[in-house]
Amino acid sequence: MFEAAIVGLYPEQFATEDAAMKYIEGQPTCPNEVRPWVRKVNRSAGEKEFLVIAGRPTPDRESRR
Repeated sequence: MFEAAIVGLYPEQFATEDAAMKYIEGQPTCPNEVRPWVRKVNRSAGEKEFLVIAGRPTPDRESRR
């Protein structure tokens, strides 16, 4: 399960990472907020919670690509 949020709206839940990423695709960022974002709700030990913040992969995620 994944959650994603865009500026001005409450987070939405998605069954797949791809669906969550499509939800935030092309959304503008706001200077005083860290949105849009995607996070994994059910994580395994050692996995990072946030996958994307402000529309960009988190540093840990970039190193795995």
